[in-house]
Amino acid sequence: MDWTRTILDGLVMAAIFNLIACVIMFLSPRYMMGSYPKAILKAAVQPQTNREKHIGAGVMCIACILLLLYGAVSASHTGQSAFRTLFLMGYTEWMMASLTDFILLDIVLFQTMKQHIVIPGTEDHPGYELKNWMVKLALPEHFLLWPFIVAPLLAVIQAGISLLFL
Repeated sequence: MDWTRTILDGLVMAAIFNLIACVIMFLSPRYMMGSYPKAILKAAVQPQTNREKHIGAGVMCIACILLLLYGAVSASHTGQSAFRTLFLMGYTEWMMASLTDFILLDIVLFQTMKQHIVIPGTEDHPGYELKNWMVKLALPEHFLLWPFIVAPLLAVIQAGISLLFL
């Protein structure tokens, strides 16, 4: 396995993933309401509309598909043909995306630029405090959901696509 390439690809995928998520949040935090803790969603003056759900989910799905293709094409260029190795490469790359999301978006962005990503009507909600955000959303998402469900699923898909390109 080419660790250097895997780490560099993971950094590229993480940068693209986080940049897209930031752009969506800065355009309108309402597009990403599904990624906020339930207490904040309940406090919102207006619930998320179907249009807002579709825009946020659609953009993130397109981003994930493009990143899957990027990771698969890059992995196929390493000459690896073992599914296990391709899976490990993909898992490492997707976990890098998750961990950078955790650090950059859930910690740095929410603590330094909170005014840009607060859902209108929930400005003073205690759910935005770092401890509450971590307990209710960030820690379960990035240390349970991603390592055991999301990253393995994406890595399996990416490894399968890589084998198609060989």
